[in-house]
Amino acid sequence: MAHDYNSEEPEVDIERYLQLMSDLEKRKGITYLDEDVFEAVIMYFYENNQFERAAEVSRLGLDIHPYSAFLWHWYASALTLTNHFEEAENAINRALELQPNSPEILHVKIQFLLKTVQPDEAIQLLNKLLKMEDAYKADVYKCLAMAWELKENSEKALKYLEMAIEEDPKDSDILLLLFEYLEDKTKFKKLKDFYNKLLDKNPHDPELWFCLGQVLARMRDFKKAGEAFEYAVLLNPKYKDAHECLAHTWLNRNEPQKALESYQDCIALNRTTSPGMYCHLGACYERLNEINEANKCYNKAIELDRLWDYAWFGLGTCLLRQNRAAESIYYFNKALRITPDNPLFWAQLGKAESALGNYHSANEAFDTANQLYLDEPDFWLEWAEVFKAQELWERAIGVIERGLDEYPDSPELLYALVAYCFKAGKYQEGAVQLQIALALDYEKHTLLYEFFEDLDTQKKIYQLIERFK
Repeated sequence: MAHDYNSEEPEVDIERYLQLMSDLEKRKGITYLDEDVFEAVIMYFYENNQFERAAEVSRLGLDIHPYSAFLWHWYASALTLTNHFEEAENAINRALELQPNSPEILHVKIQFLLKTVQPDEAIQLLNKLLKMEDAYKADVYKCLAMAWELKENSEKALKYLEMAIEEDPKDSDILLLLFEYLEDKTKFKKLKDFYNKLLDKNPHDPELWFCLGQVLARMRDFKKAGEAFEYAVLLNPKYKDAHECLAHTWLNRNEPQKALESYQDCIALNRTTSPGMYCHLGACYERLNEINEANKCYNKAIELDRLWDYAWFGLGTCLLRQNRAAESIYYFNKALRITPDNPLFWAQLGKAESALGNYHSANEAFDTANQLYLDEPDFWLEWAEVFKAQELWERAIGVIERGLDEYPDSPELLYALVAYCFKAGKYQEGAVQLQIALALDYEKHTLLYEFFEDLDTQKKIYQLIERFK
């Protein structure tokens, strides 16, 4: 649900509340806490995606406040999110006994029905919810989309998502879900135009700038995305999500120092550092080649949560940067045991296997990453490296061509295709592709030096480059 970031919220001393909760759990002289304290701590764990801890704190609160519909509601929600379905159903029923017509509790029941694959029951309840005056319609439409997707009707799912974003253009959760359905780039352009029109009418709305930034980031226009996030931060300096997304765009633009500063702004606003934030800091230090600092950040994340997959992954990437591929494989496998369907983890495992000369294993890892879909142009370059190392030029060409199907305007992929064509002796095709690459981005022709150390002596290539000066 969209949040009013311009509203003033009372300051909560979350560190003190967390300490009080710890003392209560350990029975250190505390036997009672107000419901407000439980609420603040539960919301803190939700914001940091620590749903198991949210469930534990909710259960602890219910021992003291057994008739709190609020606590039963969040207990049921946390149990649903952590797949404890039998306990979740009991908690939902208890919450509904206390407040049978609460839209919030009915929404948790809908989430339960969706996660347990009961779309017909969910649709029936959602239609009931639509008739309630205080129902958040955008969220109802979003859930209807999810229910119809479970019934394998993607057309209806997309229709409801479009209704949801029209109902509340500022709901970034709905926007992110909509992204999954918008494979056609023209539809992303329509979505960008949609937000630009809204901003023409409301140019001082930070949430609209934030949503526009998300669309632009998905279109991989990180420069303009960063500008949109900067507007959001300028209009509301306390907009935490905008600060974090701005940091992400700096990292995507290979500006790790600026990213680091933006992440530190996030920490100052949150007043605590989550495992995820430590991983973001670690990534910045990696790019700055401060590997010791990066390792410290990843290890701090693991201290907070040993199942934080990106922390183990980060330790692996640090080792890979230090040419310690054999050691890195342990950490990539550790991350994959936690989250086996993360394509980025598989791609880095492939890179490590390739560095060790284990080309068959490397190819299998890259192929798995591709099946899981990794939205990164560099992925195809790294996969092609497996065949480059074996001088299997035709197979390298095949990988790059598949990458160009996904990213036809990528100069990096085009120049790689040029190089592999010439390596394979396909000079005519290489010359044609070189002209296309030079017309697209002349400045990046220096990428060819990575493939041809004696580029200036390659007369055919040199003459074409000179022609485009």
